[in-house]
Amino acid sequence: MGLSPDTRALYARAVENPTRLSLAEQNRVLGRPPPEEEDELCLARVGIDRQAVISKALTEPDTLSHTECDIVLTGAHYHSSNPSALNLPLDVLVSLSPEECQLQSQAYGEVRRVTEWHNTEEPAVHNAFERSRAIREQERAERKREREQQVELVQTAMGLPRPKWIQDVLDAQLPRWGFVCFRTGYATKGDDDAAPAADDAAWDQLRWTLDDIAQLVLTHWWKRDGPRLYETCEHVFVSDPDLKGASPEHLRARFRTMRDGNEIPEGVRRDCFLVADADALTCDYIAQKKEYRGGRDWVPHVKALDPDYDEATGPLTGGFAGEINVPLPKISDWLHYTLFSHCETWQERHRQTTQETWQPIRTAYAPYPAYTGVWGGRKW
Repeated sequence: MGLSPDTRALYARAVENPTRLSLAEQNRVLGRPPPEEEDELCLARVGIDRQAVISKALTEPDTLSHTECDIVLTGAHYHSSNPSALNLPLDVLVSLSPEECQLQSQAYGEVRRVTEWHNTEEPAVHNAFERSRAIREQERAERKREREQQVELVQTAMGLPRPKWIQDVLDAQLPRWGFVCFRTGYATKGDDDAAPAADDAAWDQLRWTLDDIAQLVLTHWWKRDGPRLYETCEHVFVSDPDLKGASPEHLRARFRTMRDGNEIPEGVRRDCFLVADADALTCDYIAQKKEYRGGRDWVPHVKALDPDYDEATGPLTGGFAGEINVPLPKISDWLHYTLFSHCETWQERHRQTTQETWQPIRTAYAPYPAYTGVWGGRKW
């Protein structure tokens, strides 16, 4: 392919008299953006311009951040998500003839000479390299410490008769445990024929899916006496066409009526209920009758509502407005236990379900079924 005529002419001018090149042209030979663009990139990423980054690398290298090291070493336009955007001369990836390679090398060297690169930026590059290496070593050491701590926690938990949360629930000797689940998605006369049908078959499939997932979670993930919890898992399912598209306020009133009338069996939660709306009943997972085998993909969510939330007060601190969306695998352990033990508030559950990515647990010995795959205060 070779050098373009414009690039060849620029290199020739750089070899002949590099002092006559503009700053933008010098940067172009060195594979850098124009100075104004370069400073804008630096300001956006680290809050100071490029010259300030270079000065920092020369005088205070131990204070350089990882990003500042990247700017010195690989250029302001480099980002870890785009490692190909390196600080390279023009046409470096183009197939050049020996004569063109020599011209390019000479131009690059002349611009470096006239800008006194060896006296200013070369020491900065050296310092940034050493600092970057120290940061990487520190990060590796921290990851090693975290792994060792996780192993220690697992080994400690393995020595216990069962995870603490399971022990807590078993100690309560509940005859059953579970949730009231209302259906608000229905396929009724007059519905748009093109829309997915939230029919009785979909409702039956969701009920089966909730049980199937609970069985996997409690007998496989929580194999240390989790099966004993599954044996007593009983949900109360409420299907009533009058509830089609019912508002949260209406559902709360219906639930409180059941609660006040002692229609909720002992052990079934009275401080939370679930809602399967049309979206839950018509999702691909339910329509395709999938079987859950772990992971986060394609998992149905249902709504969990606080029956005592006061709609008149409006959203609470943090944005909680009386309900959260919960993936079915977290119904049987995380949601139930946080309600059972009162170890989390509704606001905290809302924060996690809106700001964190839920994780299946990765060991049967975890002491607590956290939402985000965090236990012992550490991420997996």
